Amino acid sequence: MENYIVEKILNDANAEAAVITADAKKAAAERVRRTEADIVRETESAMERARRKVRDEERQAEIVAKTQTMRARISNKQAVIDDIFADVRKQLLGMNAKDAQLLVTNLVKKHGRSGDTVVISKADEKNISSTFIAGLPVKNLKTKVSSDFEGGVILQNATYDLSLTLDELLVELRTEIELEISKILF
Repeated sequence: MENYIVEKILNDANAEAAVITADAKKAAAERVRRTEADIVRETESAMERARRKVRDEERQAEIVAKTQTMRARISNKQAVIDDIFADVRKQLLGMNAKDAQLLVTNLVKKHGRSGDTVVISKADEKNISSTFIAGLPVKNLKTKVSSDFEGGVILQNATYDLSLTLDELLVELRTEIELEISKILF
């Protein structure tokens, strides 16, 4: 009978061990399944983050490229406008005596006051004489020569100096029409 009891204890222990082992295997398999599922989710999440990062970097690179392209276009447009105004300035500085006199006449008529001193550039001295200035329709004009500018005139009196030099007139004109020129050219 002792053998029977020992055998029964062993059989019961083996059966219980089998149940415990089976439960442990099931629990281990469930843990493996959950861990694999977690790994898959984490991998998918990491891949999605990587895809988003790549998309963000591509968008950023595209923005940078567009910005650089826009800057280059603006720079090219500005260079074209600069060239146009440089050419206009050159043509104005090279105008003949008759055109230079007409320009001064119109500037003095429009802006001059009786008693003003008309300052002409050294370069225009041969085309614009004090006799010519005296013959303009504004009374009591005086004449002075300066080498500080090229073309146009400066009107002076006790209360103001009005610069109507070609460079000042071109700056004013450019400010007024630069946007229109850009629209026409581009």
